[in-house]
Amino acid sequence: MRGSRVMENPCWCLFRKFKSAFSNKSKNKNDNKNDNKNDNKNDNKKKNKKKKNKKKKKKKNKKKKKKKRLLAL
Repeated sequence: MRGSRVMENPCWCLFRKFKSAFSNKSKNKNDNKNDNKNDNKNDNKKKNKKKKNKKKKKKKNKKKKKKKRLLAL
């Protein structure tokens, strides 16, 4: 059989469609994994930012308290 005839055969077309659908499935799985990774990264970034801001606030409050103490003397 020649190659062109194989293409014309509907069974082959169905097989090709099925094959492509199957391979897309695995691609989507990987995409979802990557999305989850990115989500986790973003979550961690947010958490770290919150921690940093907390630390900054604490430092500011310490400085304020120190100033108040010095002024009270």
